[in-house]
Amino acid sequence: MYLDDYFFKCHKSHIVNIKAVRAFENEGYVVIGDEYRVPITKTYKQAFLELFS
Repeated sequence: MYLDDYFFKCHKSHIVNIKAVRAFENEGYVVIGDEYRVPITKTYKQAFLELFS
């Protein structure tokens, strides 16, 4: 779910800055920087992948 040009809601408890995303782990996590892994729900996963394709 896009909140604006820079933020994406990936979980009911998490919003990520799109510019800070380093990777997506297929287990269902977005990697932010070098040390943070934020879960992404199945509901938002497809929209997130389309954002980066």
